Amino acid sequence: MTSNREKKRSIKQGVEELRSKTGWDPTSFTAKSSEEQLRDLNQEKRTSTIYDDETDSKCSECLKCRQESGDPTALCETHLTEAMGF
Repeated sequence: MTSNREKKRSIKQGVEELRSKTGWDPTSFTAKSSEEQLRDLNQEKRTSTIYDDETDSKCSECLKCRQESGDPTALCETHLTEAMGF
């Protein structure tokens, strides 16, 4: 049978081990502000709209840019500015 003191020591040791791991220390964690979260959501929506609607796959300029650059995610200037929110 273990005493309460031993249990507390064991728990404290476990907590210290977790906090020593990267990203597990709650005191160093800072949540994103509401504005940052909204900005990220807007960017995700723009990106998904461009790539999910396959608008870019029908666009001859996007296909040309992909062929020239060798990048399968390349976009024409019009779709790139739309994806960036301009």
